[in-house]
Amino acid sequence: MNPKTLNVAVVVPCFEDFACVQPLVDELEQVQQQISDKNSMIKVLVVNDSPWIIPDKKPLLPDNIYLSCLQLPFNVGHQTAIACGIKWLIKHDPNFEYLVSMDIDGEDDPHKIPLLISRLISKHENEKQAANYRRIAVAKRGLRREGKKFIASYELYKFLTILLTGKQLDFGNFIAFSRTAAEIIAATPEVTVHLAATVIKSRIPTTKVKIDRRHRYTGFSKMGGSTGLILHAFKAFTVLSDYIAVRLLRFNFSLAVFSIFALLLVVILRFVLSSYFTVFPGWASLAILTIATFFCLTTLIVFSLCLQVTKRSMHRNLPFSPEQCELYWNE
Repeated sequence: MNPKTLNVAVVVPCFEDFACVQPLVDELEQVQQQISDKNSMIKVLVVNDSPWIIPDKKPLLPDNIYLSCLQLPFNVGHQTAIACGIKWLIKHDPNFEYLVSMDIDGEDDPHKIPLLISRLISKHENEKQAANYRRIAVAKRGLRREGKKFIASYELYKFLTILLTGKQLDFGNFIAFSRTAAEIIAATPEVTVHLAATVIKSRIPTTKVKIDRRHRYTGFSKMGGSTGLILHAFKAFTVLSDYIAVRLLRFNFSLAVFSIFALLLVVILRFVLSSYFTVFPGWASLAILTIATFFCLTTLIVFSLCLQVTKRSMHRNLPFSPEQCELYWNE
């Protein structure tokens, strides 16, 4: 292989969508002509998340397009499937320079891969030694093709993410990584839960490129509509729980400060200015109970924050090793 050939790895999760593999490969043939002045090679790793389906027929491959299928032992969900693919490539492919994760169904436009990679390529050799070279380029969600109900749910999901975490989670699985960034992400425990949230939590410098979603090659989405989106959102909140805990702590600290002033006001009104006010019986006790509730909430949030900090030291693993899963189509 020419040492100047740009080696790009592509990870795609597959759940009963093997009919989409050949159209994806056909489009990647066109993409390969656009990367590095046609001097590039693309290795596609299909992560089979439907282990009851064993792929038998290998798609037709053009030159400089290589394809393998990683067989997982059981269904793990598309986020964990992508993480397994990234971990496998880090272990078994020491040559790739850029890694792209995307959906297999065609909704992520393969023709935008060169655009994402172009945001990562260093123009100066000395920049490769800088921390800023560990970059990531993500496809910010543009126009979507789903129904109105799903789009409305997705907008609510983005709003809740900003409200609870202060972070804008407006991208999905279509992400380009430099080699170093991919190694960091693969070593992060949360990557098996939610890829996009892990990218945010990693704090690796990230570039956003607005890209519209397309129609599927064939079939229908297996995500599960609004229900699947809700579960997907909770996974993101799990990864970003540290941010949520700190944000709630700040909010409750503000309530605690307000409660202190309110308590002083209650004492003054009850014991100093009571002769000037006619109010319902027990109002002071009710006010004190309300203030005590605020303090209880603050204590609960502080305890939750301590749990999140403790969780950082916990080592979480998959019940199997992705690097040792069976590989098909690797001849």
